[in-house]
Amino acid sequence: MNSSVIRTKKAMKQALIRLLEEKEMRDITISEIGSRAEYSRAAFYAHYLPKRNCLKR
Repeated sequence: MNSSVIRTKKAMKQALIRLLEEKEMRDITISEIGSRAEYSRAAFYAHYLPKRNCLKR
């Protein structure tokens, strides 16, 4: 992994953690994570699976 990938993933994880302090996982959107991390939804999907593939209903 290069340094830009590491920075992006770290920012996304931190954004998710901050959002989880405010609301439930099911209420958090990918757009919110990207916005908090100051990256696009496309950047999220470049590194992670869609939310629906990660959560059990």
